[in-house]
Amino acid sequence: MLHSTLTKQLAPLKLNLARIKCINLLITSLLRHRTVNLTLLATENLTGATNQSCYRRFQRFFLGSVLNLTSIGRFVLNKVPRPEQGWILSMDRTNWKYGKRHINILTVGIVVNRVAIPIAWRVLPQSTKRGNSHTKHRIKLFENVLRIMKPEEIHVLTMDREFGGKVWLKWLDQQGIGYIARLKANTLVGHKLASEHTATRREESYH
Repeated sequence: MLHSTLTKQLAPLKLNLARIKCINLLITSLLRHRTVNLTLLATENLTGATNQSCYRRFQRFFLGSVLNLTSIGRFVLNKVPRPEQGWILSMDRTNWKYGKRHINILTVGIVVNRVAIPIAWRVLPQSTKRGNSHTKHRIKLFENVLRIMKPEEIHVLTMDREFGGKVWLKWLDQQGIGYIARLKANTLVGHKLASEHTATRREESYH
């Protein structure tokens, strides 16, 4: 019953039925075993095939399947009721290390009960390593966000202080997207230090 329900729910991802069933099996096994170890996930065998065959099926899926990120973003949004005031978005960056290779990911998520659920992300070039993203990376990523929601559906975009920069913030203004960004205390805003400014009522509601 669970598998047939999941198959229907995953249909918007626009993959062929075999790959939908593979994702279905992966999700079921992840929930049961609480691990991403494919060897253990392959033991969740409901098809009658051997564990080894199921393991190879998972390998082929990750090697050969291309997921449309826009479809994934729309899929997530369709599962979460939009707040009356509009979406609260969060931009963040995370860095993992695989051997000597840095995996640097810039992401935008919808904030639901203080948890950010990713709807768009971008793997940054190796040249950035563990450094900050560039303005062009942020704009490119947010253009993907605007393919799945309109600017007027966005209540506010929240960002940490690494996401400053005149060009980036001006671009957000041009799109009509409100934002809240943390600033260093010694940042000049107008003719005063950021620490000398007081929060507006709208800003206070997010603290």
